[in-house]
Amino acid sequence: MRLPWKPIWRFIVLALATASLVIGAAATLSIQTRSGEWVEITGEQDDMVFAAGANIKLSLTTPDDVFAVGGDIEASAITADHLSLAGGDVTMDGLVVHDVVALGADILITSGQIEDDLLAAAADLSLGKALGIGGSAIVSGADLSIESPIGGELRATGEAVSINSAIGGDILVRANRLRIGPNARIDGDLRHRAQEITIDEAAMIAGEIIVLPPQAGPQLEPAMRRAAVMLSLFGILLVFGLLVLVLAAVAALPAIMNRSRRMLSDRPLPALGIGFLITVIGPALIGLLFATVFGIPLALLIAALYAALAPLAIAGAAYWLGLRVRQAVGAGKMRDPTGLGGRLVWTALGSLVLMVAAIIPILGGIAWLLALVIGLGAVGTQIWLALSRERPAAISE
Repeated sequence: MRLPWKPIWRFIVLALATASLVIGAAATLSIQTRSGEWVEITGEQDDMVFAAGANIKLSLTTPDDVFAVGGDIEASAITADHLSLAGGDVTMDGLVVHDVVALGADILITSGQIEDDLLAAAADLSLGKALGIGGSAIVSGADLSIESPIGGELRATGEAVSINSAIGGDILVRANRLRIGPNARIDGDLRHRAQEITIDEAAMIAGEIIVLPPQAGPQLEPAMRRAAVMLSLFGILLVFGLLVLVLAAVAALPAIMNRSRRMLSDRPLPALGIGFLITVIGPALIGLLFATVFGIPLALLIAALYAALAPLAIAGAAYWLGLRVRQAVGAGKMRDPTGLGGRLVWTALGSLVLMVAAIIPILGGIAWLLALVIGLGAVGTQIWLALSRERPAAISE
């Protein structure tokens, strides 16, 4: 069987042309993007800001979001919607933002106003007195020092946690050492699981002080147990639904499945190569198209095509694998079954082999990825050939 190189090259050229168009359109956007050893972005910006580098310095105003990843990050006098930072030493002051998400080795936020929530994790985390948090704060790290007022609730996990500010809601703390300072004004309950706790006499706690029981082993809370049960049921339904889709594809498209099986038997390497191209080009195009407003509908269309093609790819791989098993056990030569029952039985057996392989760590994932890629190559090629013929009925002959 000769491969449809001309249609494939047309597809590749079309994909590259579309990618070039999208990249050109993305270049005209006002999104500020900087990368390098030293990155500095200042002044007024019109759109989102992205920065990456060994050292980053930000001092800007934007109506949109700010994202930065680097070694040391200094964010001063930031006015933005959402601020997301990840780095080594991260310092912030003069903030006027809606939300903050920060990850780092050492995080210091000295001043400013976070209108809603703070989510931060670091080895050492310090929230200064001149910082105000209007919503809730969820913080985690080794040493946590909280001196900024928080309008909502506080959840903290760390080795040593110090709270010395006004907290408008409940506090939940898990720590080895917990200190409640003299300036602490807690409007809600203090719930903690701490080996050592120190509460200053001047501290004021309006609610109750509740000591959480020790956590004996990796026990799941009721909500987590329900989530685990729901996740297990979802997984079972997902596997069952995939099996139904695979069997339905084999039953509805016998010609495509038979030709795909023959391609996998006779020309596995071209099928693998074509599948790799389909696997790489599609997600890349989707990502590029999502970068532009006008490209989102086309990106959704391509994603829908991939979602429809994936079960067919698994069906083609399972059908071929089932017939390989039939040949190995001596139940028949490597040829296509003539009846619907035979196709369904051997496809179900091939699917079972893939499901058993999925149990094996790492190797199971590789097996499923290989089945998807090689199935995309074979089934995608045969669908292209069928659509290229003058007789559309060839798809279901």
